[in-house]
Amino acid sequence: MRTFRGCPSLTLLVALVSYILAGGVEPASAFKLYVHERIVRDSLAPFGLSANAMNMIIGSFPSGTGNLGSDRYQSDAYRHFDNAQNPTDICNRAMDAWNIFYGEIRSSIKPTNPPEYNTVEGLEKARQSFGALTHSLQDFYSHSNWIEIFLDQGQSPPLADVLLPTCSAPTLPANLQTGYYRFEVTNWGGCPKGGPPSGYHFCHETLNKDEPTSLEGRKIVPGQGITYNELATQLASTHTAKLYQIVVASLQHDWATSFPSVQPSCLVDHLFQDASDACRFGRLTISNSTPAVELGAGNVRIISASGGELANYSVASWPPQPIQTSVCLRDTRAKWDFTVNDKYPLPAPRHVTGETVLMTSSCDSTLAIDSKANVDYLVQFTSIDSKIFIYTNVIARVNVGQRNISGGQVISGTSIWMSLGACNDVVDYDFVITFMEPGTNIPRTAEPDPPPFPALPPCEDSVVFADLGGTLYP
Repeated sequence: MRTFRGCPSLTLLVALVSYILAGGVEPASAFKLYVHERIVRDSLAPFGLSANAMNMIIGSFPSGTGNLGSDRYQSDAYRHFDNAQNPTDICNRAMDAWNIFYGEIRSSIKPTNPPEYNTVEGLEKARQSFGALTHSLQDFYSHSNWIEIFLDQGQSPPLADVLLPTCSAPTLPANLQTGYYRFEVTNWGGCPKGGPPSGYHFCHETLNKDEPTSLEGRKIVPGQGITYNELATQLASTHTAKLYQIVVASLQHDWATSFPSVQPSCLVDHLFQDASDACRFGRLTISNSTPAVELGAGNVRIISASGGELANYSVASWPPQPIQTSVCLRDTRAKWDFTVNDKYPLPAPRHVTGETVLMTSSCDSTLAIDSKANVDYLVQFTSIDSKIFIYTNVIARVNVGQRNISGGQVISGTSIWMSLGACNDVVDYDFVITFMEPGTNIPRTAEPDPPPFPALPPCEDSVVFADLGGTLYP
């Protein structure tokens, strides 16, 4: 709103300027300050901004910061979309505002205190710059003929979505422009006495819809019963809410590149909600709930809810240090594969593998691997018999004979490995031996007399039958 006219005396001018800078008079270039503030508060309320962030975004005219502070800078056309003769000028104003103010938001924020990144610098400057950006966008609707162009065609004016974050002049109405304004101490209204210069159809004072009493702002929208000022305010409010979402999405994209060790969404929370959480990504703590089954090297893969692999981490030794991941572990699953450091040399290394949902309400989680539930119980059976050179079959009886497992023949002086099933299902075991009686070749069966062997925590054992034949046929 540019309302001062005439040529005041020097004394009066100095007093008047001092009064304005002290906040006693609203500036002459935009919606009334209370309207700007109401637009910001109403449009951003659904996003849960903190009171502190909201106040910095709104700012003040005396401080020259935030939304309201933009009116301290009457000659910055990009703050008010002033002096745009055509769509190209409009886009130049929009891109200047975006590049300057969004650039300040993006570059001001600095996550600190690694590796937690629970403090963030530059919040005040970033909030003030966002406020200035909202002012520019809001003034577009008040200072341009956007509303008039559509109303003259009998249409309801839409949002000017093409303005930010990029602007394409050919997509704008060809006759779109803003009012001419040039601040002079002898002409506070900013319009030459002869009217707007060549190339302009309007002066600011005849086009602006800054308040309900301005020449254009007091006009009534046909069929709606509201003023042009009210319609401009509605569009500015709706677009401010959309601008917030655009800025948040752009920041998250850009900060993901700038700060790869930091959650960009967490930085947004610090910026707009005064969050204090650590902004590092999820930390995964891995434990072995059965230490007796000693685990070796392996890897853990983080899988998204949709099944895609988000990350893959190697573990060299146990117990592993917590893994600082590059993802948030909420709503993810873990797949793991670890070798087992076996007590006895096996024909092939054993592996503990599995998959589970990572339970967490934050980004951190704990992966507890029940290694005993993920490996079989293995027994090495060795014969060094001096009388019976071949056991035709070695049968393991597991859990007092609840199940029998055949291992096949064993030649004296050799060994076989037998799997007795899942380790956590094995309590005890013993053996039944079949063989051909020496000298007669009559089939015989021997059931050793000792009590069953108890299952051992490492889930593996070695049993040597020293001389069954020597015992039976001395």
